[in-house]
Amino acid sequence: MSSYAIRLLKQEKYQESNALTRQLLEVDPKNYRLLILSADCQYFLNNYEKSLEEYENAKSIISKLLTDSNHCICDNNVMKIPESINSINGRICLACYQLSKSRIKQSDWSKAINYLDRCIRLAPFQSEFYMTRALVHYQSNHTEHSWNDILIFVYLNLSDWALCQRTNGKWSIYPMWYQTIVHNRLLSQVNEQIGPLIHRLTPKYIDLVKVANSKECELSLLKNLRRIINENKCAACQRARDASTTKITFPTNGNQQTLENPIDWLNNHVWFNLFSEPRDNNVIKMHFVNSDDITQKTFTDVGEDDYKQINAKIKEIRQKNFARQYMYTK
Repeated sequence: MSSYAIRLLKQEKYQESNALTRQLLEVDPKNYRLLILSADCQYFLNNYEKSLEEYENAKSIISKLLTDSNHCICDNNVMKIPESINSINGRICLACYQLSKSRIKQSDWSKAINYLDRCIRLAPFQSEFYMTRALVHYQSNHTEHSWNDILIFVYLNLSDWALCQRTNGKWSIYPMWYQTIVHNRLLSQVNEQIGPLIHRLTPKYIDLVKVANSKECELSLLKNLRRIINENKCAACQRARDASTTKITFPTNGNQQTLENPIDWLNNHVWFNLFSEPRDNNVIKMHFVNSDDITQKTFTDVGEDDYKQINAKIKEIRQKNFARQYMYTK
């Protein structure tokens, strides 16, 4: 019966799939797979509040099962939590994002920010959430919060660290001309998405690439992540964190703040691909990424050998040009 409901969902027959799933839930109300299936139907029917409620019910059931078996399910420990929780987090994130957009249309800024806060707690590396929240903060006259979200958005799109993560550590070996092409393309996207807001908050021209690689941007993200981590940390993770902290001086006021060691944090918490599809034997598949809402940026892969060949070719061309110029000057 449940497999037939899944088949109906894949055929985009959401009403029929949901009706069948509800009948099955009356028999087995604690079946989290059925709850997720019902919530998926509600999501595709644009009933985002109902889908969010059912996703959260399913997550609470899964969390209890994992807690009973001594699994750590802290949201900060993204790399180690089970695929089922990752899948639920992705779905909750998308439902909250859709609800935030509906609240924005209604000019209900406070509720929109609440939903965006939940998105960022579950997906702290999705830059589009910060961009949207920056716009909402600006509309509600919270310019300082808006600027802070802009810094994080710029950092996650243009910084060398972010580009290194998205190119599997190969960013530094890319030739300068290729880096320039990528920077120009990303700058165009950033200016198109949030350029008008940046110019309203700072009328002077600023080099966004330099801003992205500044300490202020990095610390803005680290402070936000530290707050998220503290909100979702179990006792075991708290003890582990206490063993890996360092003192960092913020340039704004000179006060010493305790932040998680950036190296430990990068090794343990970096995860860009939040919206990975669940396995077939876990929960049903759902396409998480909507190209209109959340864009995944990819780059052409250039290996170290390719880079050496490119450099050799460039030198060869330069030598030919030099020889031609020398002949003409003679």
